[in-house]
Amino acid sequence: MYPRLKELRLENGWTQKEVADHLGCHVGTYGCYERGKTDIPTVSMMKLTYLYDVSLHYILGLTDDRTPHRSCTFEEWREEIGF
Repeated sequence: MYPRLKELRLENGWTQKEVADHLGCHVGTYGCYERGKTDIPTVSMMKLTYLYDVSLHYILGLTDDRTPHRSCTFEEWREEIGF
């Protein structure tokens, strides 16, 4: 379901625990994300796009173009959606 999560994590030299801490979730939950066993909440998915500086479409495997398409910071996005 999320074919590139492990690849991106390993490219950056991070452990599952380090990424889980960034997302604010348990390492077991993050492991389920990588294996496609659990859907990733929208806010966590957005955090991943900012963490890895890639597009959502790249994480989902819909494109090979890593270029993020964003017009604001993560904090601005959170304010905009009222989160």
